[in-house]
Amino acid sequence: RHTIDELKQAGITPVDPVAAGRRAALVMVEGADGSEHWLAYNNFYVLTCYNRSTLYALAVLQLAQEIQSARERNR
Repeated sequence: RHTIDELKQAGITPVDPVAAGRRAALVMVEGADGSEHWLAYNNFYVLTCYNRSTLYALAVLQLAQEIQSARERNR
């Protein structure tokens, strides 16, 4: 696990703004369109304590994003 600043120094730039001192790990997953690279934060590891699958944790994230988008559309 590295800080966001350390990852930026290694050439890894987050898509969304993230605090410089926040710790993250780089996770690579083979997706339908090739390799995907994700920054994993503490919640990712909490999810993988329940189910060790990286794909499970990403599915939970993507489901949560879709639920949030649907709620925002319906306001």
